[in-house]
Amino acid sequence: MPTDNVERAARLASFDLGTNTFLLLIAEIKDGQIIPIDERETIVRLGKGVDRAGNLNAEAMQRGLECLQEYSRLAAEHQCEKIVAVGTSALRQAANRQEFLQRAQHETGVAIHVISGETEARLT
Repeated sequence: MPTDNVERAARLASFDLGTNTFLLLIAEIKDGQIIPIDERETIVRLGKGVDRAGNLNAEAMQRGLECLQEYSRLAAEHQCEKIVAVGTSALRQAANRQEFLQRAQHETGVAIHVISGETEARLT
């Protein structure tokens, strides 16, 4: 009986939540290669209208949550096995970031990891 040594491709989604733009990459990882399947770039302006206390504006948060819902739908449509979501500067600095992170997880099931500025610089 022949054995199948072909490595099955893993399908992953990556969400990059920036101050102005959210990015989506859906890709297969096969034999050590990243093969893009779908890529999106959405202008969200999460950092627009931050108040004096450093809180994200309600409208900006809603735009971000709607984008995350769309990206989550696309990840499900593409049958992604895992979603990795990172938040950058706007979420690092927002006084009310926990509210956004909790709403995002509740509404989409996606846990967002807020990365340091050093990690962000290394990844870009």
